[in-house]
This record gives sequence, C-alpha cells and structure tokens, in this order.
Amino acid sequence: MEDLEFDFRDQIQATDWYPLEIHYKNNALFMVSTKLSLADVAKSVAQDEKTKIEQWINDGLVFRPPVEIVEEQRKDQYQVFANFIIVAPYVFIQSIKSE
Repeated sequence: MEDLEFDFRDQIQATDWYPLEIHYKNNALFMVSTKLSLADVAKSVAQDEKTKIEQWINDGLVFRPPVEIVEEQRKDQYQVFANFIIVAPYVFIQSIKSE
C-alpha cells in the first residue's frame, strides 16, 4: 500500500478557484482539514473505506466548502489557495494556509 500512497502524493497539485467552480456547482468538491493528509484521504476514498471517511465527515475533517470560503475565492479566482487531488467523481482540496 505504500506505493499506492506515493502515487497519490505525486498527483497532488496547487490550484486556484477557477477550475474548482464547476465541481463546487456539481456538489463534487470537498475540503480536507490540514489535520489530515490529502494523500491519505484520496487513498481511503479510492479504496472505498466508508467507515473511515464517514468518521472524518462526522468529525468535520472532510466537508463541503463553506459559502464564506467560496465567496472569498470567487473575488480573486486566479489566486492559488489550495492543493487538490481528483478521485473521480470527487475533487478534494486542502488549504495551503494553516487552519
């Protein structure tokens, strides 16, 4: 499994809001707390680890982007603010700034 995690880390890239807007509108965008590894979340989703993912959601560690963050990013939609990874059909983002 270590190789699989390495592959996910290799897929993480920085992004601005512009390419995320469509995923937000399609309810496919999730934010990941900086308390978690974005690669670990992607790996768990890809492996369909439902219990772990549900726990993260219940703990508020994986969540839909709040309206306040969306509105803030729309003001300067080309400013890089997060890292992202796609685990189809979902997109997971993690703020570059610490929480």
